Amino acid sequence: MAKPIVTECIEDVVKRIDALPALKGKVFHVYSDQELLDKTKGLMYSCVAVIYAGLHSVPDSGTTHKVGLSAEIVMDTILFFRSNAQAQNDPKVGAAAILDLMRAAFRDTRSPSGHFWRFQSETAIELKSGLVGYLQRWAAPVQLT
Repeated sequence: MAKPIVTECIEDVVKRIDALPALKGKVFHVYSDQELLDKTKGLMYSCVAVIYAGLHSVPDSGTTHKVGLSAEIVMDTILFFRSNAQAQNDPKVGAAAILDLMRAAFRDTRSPSGHFWRFQSETAIELKSGLVGYLQRWAAPVQLT
């Protein structure tokens, strides 16, 4: 029996990011905010959390009932790193380079659904003191089964 498309997409995103040398072994999947908080305690930074953000419907053209089975899967990745204003090498520079590598890992590649991953956004997120995060959001068309 084939894996559900959501599971396949989660595994695909984790594998893509874990293949980056700077993040090897530092990529994990979480289901909730609480699990995210628990996982980030005691971790080595930089690291990435992968979060399944859900499915969204695709606008219905009304030409066939099958359009109602089309959706878009949304996956969030959060790059965490420690901020240190006194550091000789600013960690934000390294984080920007990692974000570039993460985008490159998705660019012009197909999701397990066979459709291209589409970049949606990248934004800084507020975290506890000394910890900085950048959220990247990726989406791909999927068929519901």
